[in-house]
Amino acid sequence: MPITPGEAITLAELEQDPYPVYARLRAEQPVAWVPVAHATFITRWDDVVRVARDAETFSAAVHDSPLTEAIGPNLLHSDGEYHATRRAPLTAALRPSSLLLNAEPVVQALVTGLIDELRSGSRRHADLIHDFAVPLCVRTLCAVTGLPARLPEAQVWGWIGAITTGAANYERDPAKKAAALAAGAEITAVVREVLASGPPPGSLLEGLAAAGTESGPMTLAEIVSTVQLLVIGGMQEPRDLFGIALNACLADPGLKEEARVGQGAVTRVVEEALRWGSPVGTLTRRVLRPVEVAGVRLPEGAVVAAVLASANRDEEHWESPDTFDPHRQHSHHLAFGGGVHACVGAPLARTVVTTAITEILDAFPSMRRTVEPPYHGWEFRGPTSLTVDWSGPRTSGRASVPRRPHEPLSLTVSHVREEAPGVRSLWLARPDGAELPAWKPGAHIDVHPPVDGGESLARSYSLCGSVGDLSGWRIAVRYDENGRGGSRRMHGLTAGDTVQVRGPRNHFPIPDRPGYLFIAGGIGITPLLPMMEAVTKAGRPWRLLNLVRSTAQAPFREELARYGDRVQWWDTAERGRPDLAGLPVDGHEAVLCCGPEGLMSEVEHLAEDGPASWRSCEVFVERFRPRPQAADGPDRPFDLRLERTGEVVRVPSGRSALSALEEAGVLVPSTCREGTCGSCEVRVLAGDIDHRDSLLTPQERAGGNLMLLCVSRAHGEELVVDL
Repeated sequence: MPITPGEAITLAELEQDPYPVYARLRAEQPVAWVPVAHATFITRWDDVVRVARDAETFSAAVHDSPLTEAIGPNLLHSDGEYHATRRAPLTAALRPSSLLLNAEPVVQALVTGLIDELRSGSRRHADLIHDFAVPLCVRTLCAVTGLPARLPEAQVWGWIGAITTGAANYERDPAKKAAALAAGAEITAVVREVLASGPPPGSLLEGLAAAGTESGPMTLAEIVSTVQLLVIGGMQEPRDLFGIALNACLADPGLKEEARVGQGAVTRVVEEALRWGSPVGTLTRRVLRPVEVAGVRLPEGAVVAAVLASANRDEEHWESPDTFDPHRQHSHHLAFGGGVHACVGAPLARTVVTTAITEILDAFPSMRRTVEPPYHGWEFRGPTSLTVDWSGPRTSGRASVPRRPHEPLSLTVSHVREEAPGVRSLWLARPDGAELPAWKPGAHIDVHPPVDGGESLARSYSLCGSVGDLSGWRIAVRYDENGRGGSRRMHGLTAGDTVQVRGPRNHFPIPDRPGYLFIAGGIGITPLLPMMEAVTKAGRPWRLLNLVRSTAQAPFREELARYGDRVQWWDTAERGRPDLAGLPVDGHEAVLCCGPEGLMSEVEHLAEDGPASWRSCEVFVERFRPRPQAADGPDRPFDLRLERTGEVVRVPSGRSALSALEEAGVLVPSTCREGTCGSCEVRVLAGDIDHRDSLLTPQERAGGNLMLLCVSRAHGEELVVDL
């Protein structure tokens, strides 16, 4: 029997460079049993996101994981109330607003002191991992947690080595486990002493000591296991992230100068370093009920490793994923996980690294690498050294800043065609006839039609032409007389008109499955057209249920006619809504749906709570608006006024403030994007906030000066934020 790609993996090749291994798995075996890791690796973006967010199917409570064996029962590998109550004091202390008051001044002072040490005497060279990043992380950890500042740095760094080795002990080496347990015993002694004398006010240890449930406060063992997690996250992650990000700057003189003088540039570098480098490699989960992922059936009790580092390099989700590009239009990576288990220390890691790189580049403008740094690891990965010198003359003037590769395209409407009453196809092409960027089925573009004064419009449209034709992009627009004017302006375009276009981007790719059920409602047929063409060429079975108001006046009838009886037309004017619950479905099929919100919500509901045949399916939908949620007010548009720059960003109905800022090129670090972790928290200087998060306390909401950009909105016309 031939050996599978997963079975062929060795720990040695993962430690040396895991990315070629992950690329092979994504292409050949996206769900792969990997014996050396005692887990099933899941490597594609969509599947990793699913594992990270679906807590009903994939539990974080993996009590026999290498991490749990190394440090005992812990916050990271727990669920429910246990997880929530033990995470709460950390979230409260590590939110951006709390860091601004407490940790940021400490980090700034530590960075300044270490830079002064580098400048001392006639020194002109250093290994910035060992001489700067390590002491910075150790001192920050002690200051924030409340561990004694007198602890020798070598001892603390010995803990990180022992614990991380134990946490990645997939081969179950007794010596590695013993070293981790010995480090845990030393930490227990130190924590017991701190708790006995009283933790420093405002420290994480003070918060942990005060936390608890109705059954009582946290035990010493629980506090110690949490401290050990903080040792891993507070030292390894920022150390490796610092090395990855600074190395990228030093490897590219243009990027280095941009980071040194450009507003917000270091933040972009850090976010791209998180995506490109993924300092933490995997999330471990246990399957709670039988489930199918990428065509592979996983039994109850199976242990899976959702490979964050692989998802962050998935070529189906990222353009040129192996290229370090801080100017990507979207930077929503999975480096810190997602959902309720998103890394609680993400804001602190970002603060430490952003501060350190900003100050180093300012203090040493002539700094350069002396050698290419070596990288090592797969569960925890980063450069093991970064040797530099700054003996050259101080630079003067400003280096050329690289042009952003995602600037809007100026395209011409080449021709227009009526597809049905109220529906028009438009073909967009370069004025010089050159080829447009390649795209894949499911991709969409953002079109900015010309506007004579008034609101600047941006509307998203699925590409619905042939994937192989790069001479032009086809979109289809349905006229909406009750809309805000976007479809009216698009229908007013004629051949020769010019529009600005961003993209393409793809959040609705075709999953690799044995078969497909497509469900379309009205204009929702557009992203499915190139999908059906692609799966037909691939020889995969498929069928389409196409819901239209009138079959006789439906768009794209002639195109769909060539597929014969694989297309089922459903005339809602004559037959009403179909009984989707009674629709025959195959658990091996992927269900892809696009259409009105009611249709997509019904399909999602069936996959969650419908008949058994539906619950065995994987469902994918394409929304250009977030799923409806309970809110204090209507989901209406508003303006975000950025106090520091004076810029005004329009937040349309159906789009989050966070995504609107990202579209405008304003990067705000985020992690969970669900209103639970606090990473995107900002200060609000004026305006009435419509809070929709799950984090802020009633008192904080009443204070009216904080909001989470990923979910919250405005009750009025404008919010002024500290950006």
